Amino acid sequence: MNPAIVDHDGERFVIDISWDGSEAVRDWLERKPTVETTKLGHAYPIAWKLARLVPREYWSQAAMDAVYDLTLEFSQLLEAQQQTGGDPRLTVAQQQGVNWLMRCKRGILADGMGSGKTVQVCSALERMHDDGPLNVLIVCPLSVVPVWDEHLREWTTLPEPVVAHGRLKDAMAAEAITHGSPLIVPWSSLASLTRLTYFHGAPRDEDRAPKILDPQAWDVVVGDEAHRAKDPKARQTRAFRGLVGAGTHCVWLLTGTPLANNPTDYWSLLRLVDPDGWPSRQRFVDDWCKTKVNPHGSTVVQGFKDGAGEVLGQLTADRVLRRSMQDVTGMVIEKVRKEIWVEQTARQRDAAARLAEEWRAELAEGKELTVANALALTSALYEIAQADPHLDEDGRIEMRAPSPKIRALYEFVKDLDEPVVVFSKSRKLARLIYAEMSHKRQWKLGYVDGDTHREGRKHAVERFAAGGRRMLIATTKTLGEGVNLSASRIVVNLSGTWSLIDSKQSEDRVSRPGQASDEVLIVDIMARDTIDERVRNVVRGKRQLAASVDWRRIAREELGL
Repeated sequence: MNPAIVDHDGERFVIDISWDGSEAVRDWLERKPTVETTKLGHAYPIAWKLARLVPREYWSQAAMDAVYDLTLEFSQLLEAQQQTGGDPRLTVAQQQGVNWLMRCKRGILADGMGSGKTVQVCSALERMHDDGPLNVLIVCPLSVVPVWDEHLREWTTLPEPVVAHGRLKDAMAAEAITHGSPLIVPWSSLASLTRLTYFHGAPRDEDRAPKILDPQAWDVVVGDEAHRAKDPKARQTRAFRGLVGAGTHCVWLLTGTPLANNPTDYWSLLRLVDPDGWPSRQRFVDDWCKTKVNPHGSTVVQGFKDGAGEVLGQLTADRVLRRSMQDVTGMVIEKVRKEIWVEQTARQRDAAARLAEEWRAELAEGKELTVANALALTSALYEIAQADPHLDEDGRIEMRAPSPKIRALYEFVKDLDEPVVVFSKSRKLARLIYAEMSHKRQWKLGYVDGDTHREGRKHAVERFAAGGRRMLIATTKTLGEGVNLSASRIVVNLSGTWSLIDSKQSEDRVSRPGQASDEVLIVDIMARDTIDERVRNVVRGKRQLAASVDWRRIAREELGL
């Protein structure tokens, strides 16, 4: 079959068509050179070749959407056919992610939560291990250490992994280095195992001496939940940066939220994988961000300049791979959101009003609460919105019943015949929820907060997954990352968080592989006319920032569209 030739304003686009419908497609192209929407059926070759050879400006958005799925599927099949030695347990898109990791070497795998980023990394490590021994360092949150330990054992033939945490972390790290075992280090322990890098000035005396990880040359360093390294001044960020220098062969950052609270969070990640390309935060802000000067004279980043987020996404496409869970796994799970608003008690309303006006308020038993600054005021108003406020012996707010929020939670779940996950940003509120729910019904409850030992967390999650718990109550930071809670399809948030990352992490615990429902329910219980409304609006604004980059369109362009 001869190639179809399309003329447009004197330009000739030659498209080699080799399938049975080529005549019809050629006629259609000659009638519609701007490529409007059409039904292509199963014409994977033509969809793929059109995507690669017809300049983007001649495609309407509707046309790009119409052929995207065909283009993606065909290109993935083509690449999968060209690869050998892939793990048959992976989807085609996950295998494509493995290939990207090995090709990119220093990049950010930012697939949506539940897409299997951990198994993609493990499969890449196994492929690299075929060529010889590997020195591997995994840095991750403490809550997902068991996940990495399990996956490395299941998906690779590397030596047994070693966890460096607690009082024996130096000895465990030394053991891993001696035996060539993969080393897993929680973010919270990293700064004590390696020297910190400095932006300027001389290091402190305690940071001059080399530590256990400093002399080691790493083949692969993985930073899981890499948004933990978004603050360039934080000790764990400076420690991680010192481990991913030019001598490290591969640096893979994993995050489901590459762009969340602030555009400069994205710069922090880019600098870790490409320090030469993104050396200056100030230059990044000047080039890409909208700013304003606050009343205190400090410059505040408000968001991207108009259109800058999309251009930046294209510019960094060689370093960032981001796809949705649906694109990677084929799973389609719809999120349904529900808001339940409650009225505060009279004591809560009075305390909040007095505190906001005078920065002091009388609480129960005649005790007076006083705040010294705006930050303390915000924190106090947040706690008052959760439950009846009291003061403990140290002058700190203590939450007690009654709590309109907990009452609303009980009314919501009492007639449900399925397990529920309940998150609270506040540990005080989480403990009150557990106490109140225990009194109201003879339900078997699971509970996890920051004081729960690692084995206790694992046991609580396993019991919940096995159907042994009616409700799992947890603080957002404790079980908000890397944990699969797909035994439930319902998440209830009783105290919101200012962080979009924490919010998405917690609600996506149920949108994971293994979820039997095609729909999950996210319930937010909020107190009317309180700081809850401000938290809600701030997070909504951050969701808009995160949507300012059309990652799906960028993925299409990476395939040639």
